[in-house]
Amino acid sequence: MQNKIFPTDTIPIKVDCAYDLFVYHYKRGREHEESVLFLLKTFEETFNYWAKIIKNKNLYEDFTMYSVFKFLDKDNKPIGPVEEKLKVYLSYNKRSEIKVYDDIVLCFLEVYHNKVGIDKDSIYMNPRKLIFHIAMEMKYAIFLHIRKINQLCKRDLHFHKKSLYFTHIETSYEENMDLLLIFNQIDSISNWVKYLFFLIKEGYTAKQRCELLNLTLKQLAQEENVIWQLLRQKQLNNLNPQDLV
Repeated sequence: MQNKIFPTDTIPIKVDCAYDLFVYHYKRGREHEESVLFLLKTFEETFNYWAKIIKNKNLYEDFTMYSVFKFLDKDNKPIGPVEEKLKVYLSYNKRSEIKVYDDIVLCFLEVYHNKVGIDKDSIYMNPRKLIFHIAMEMKYAIFLHIRKINQLCKRDLHFHKKSLYFTHIETSYEENMDLLLIFNQIDSISNWVKYLFFLIKEGYTAKQRCELLNLTLKQLAQEENVIWQLLRQKQLNNLNPQDLV
């Protein structure tokens, strides 16, 4: 990523309400539901704006998201350009039916719950200082979340097109939801096959599936490769459902 200098008067989070009211609700804590809802409503415009930037991969549009993208670009866990990491993250969210906005809200709730380094009353006296503190915590929380998803996808065979059990599959499950429809049309199928497919569909990682099934990673790949081959054959060649039993 290239470096960009933003105006020094940039305010990272838009707060339209009276500052005293904002501080009142922020200081109350997460246990007060009405205060949480008030803050989420206050931050809604900014969070939607950030979500749009992430979805569109606009790397240089917003100061806070630019910082997140710089973190991701320089991070080596895993290694890779920020564009690729955003692609992996967005693909994961699409498959899991999770909105980027909802992820940002969860990051805020985590930050709000911890409120690290913000217990001193002095920080509440300075609007700019408090808002920048929240933005700083938010950008780090968002960075960690996107990084976590990339780490999950990197280590899980389910997300790799070149994994052993995707060798003969053009694209992976999350990009071919028609495979689920085909699977549901099969009348006669063993409980073993149903369970294998259920674990994949529900998003269990390869490690979790190995532990549940008491299989090695290689054995798991071989078992699941059979499922994908038969599903693909049925899609292309009208395979007899009895072959799956």
